[in-house]
Amino acid sequence: MCRLLATAGSIEQKQLSSILKCFRKLAHTGIVPGEEVPGHKDGWGIGWHTQGMDFMEKYSSDAFVDSRYLNLLSKIESPNFLLAHLRKASVGGVATKNSHPFYLDGWYF
Repeated sequence: MCRLLATAGSIEQKQLSSILKCFRKLAHTGIVPGEEVPGHKDGWGIGWHTQGMDFMEKYSSDAFVDSRYLNLLSKIESPNFLLAHLRKASVGGVATKNSHPFYLDGWYF
């Protein structure tokens, strides 16, 4: 079971950064039904659309300790749409290819 966060419409950089920092904490504290150990440490990704362009970064690491997560926040400016993901592996191994979001023909999944 994973955690997803989506935003649509205009949002200020400072506010978005604050939201994504709070979301990041779920990588260590997110409760998973039927699991003794909380957290979503098996990968993360963020995809966004801004100024007519699509961007995406995703990794097979723990977002809570991965410095790339915080570094990425400064690059995300005025997105019209954003989808963030924290992964708790269920099917498929811990690998970047199994981290979301996925992007195809102008759509984020």
